[in-house]
Amino acid sequence: MSEAGESLPALVSAAWLRKQIGRPDLVLLDARITREVRPGGGKHYAAAPDHFRDAGHIPGAVFADLVNELSDPTTGLNFTLPDTAVLRDGFRALGVSTHSTVIAYDDDSGVWAARIWWLLRAAGHQHVAVLNGGLKAWLHGGGDLAYGPALAPERGDFDPIDPQPAFISLYDVEQLACSDAAGTLLCALDQEVFSGERPSGAARDGHIPGSQSFPYSALLDQDGLIDTERVRPALAGARLVAGEPLASYCGGGITACGVALALVAAGFPQVRIYDGSLQEWAADERRPVQVGR
Repeated sequence: MSEAGESLPALVSAAWLRKQIGRPDLVLLDARITREVRPGGGKHYAAAPDHFRDAGHIPGAVFADLVNELSDPTTGLNFTLPDTAVLRDGFRALGVSTHSTVIAYDDDSGVWAARIWWLLRAAGHQHVAVLNGGLKAWLHGGGDLAYGPALAPERGDFDPIDPQPAFISLYDVEQLACSDAAGTLLCALDQEVFSGERPSGAARDGHIPGSQSFPYSALLDQDGLIDTERVRPALAGARLVAGEPLASYCGGGITACGVALALVAAGFPQVRIYDGSLQEWAADERRPVQVGR
């Protein structure tokens, strides 16, 4: 069992978490999001505190608002990395301290919890993990639910480092896409979206030139758990150059974090996130977008 301040594996099971409930250093973060597809294919994202309150949550959890409190609303893009001070204040308000053991979960495929994990990890908090399988796995394993609003946690003292090195800039992506710069871009979206056969919700469909299809959905088993045994063959199929850096992108920087989570859990920690992803890249007609597999 991990003690306070000790690094965690990237993924923990519901059975492990049940044994930790009640630990004074444990901070459980519920990262649920609602997603609405609008006419014309656009998507609207909203935090889901009502789901937390009315549909139940893991006992002791606190609701983490990815939309309003842990993103930068000024960029015109969804879920953009906020200023370090915003991250500090947001996570402190959730009760995160330097020696907290943080577990994030959601009720989707794990990508929202992965975003919480990535933000904390990028900001220097190493003892953070994602509940593999999320709320579904918790219930399947016999876990109880609590209802109503969360109690306000005691404010934490989390002191983040600059998270920027964990992210790849637009300039760096342009170098990867349009030159011989070393590195591989992995597209976390489904192959049909990568190829342009299915809309991505971005201004133009398809993928960033030179990137490799690496769908997050292919890394999940039939129960919706990340299966680390699927990562290595998927990497082999992506035609990587040994030793070159990896960067993950998607539509808006969220599913990319799911791929990063799976890579780190499988023993491939040298990965970064392109936060703007297709929502930024495809918005500028001067940047090329490719279709086809």
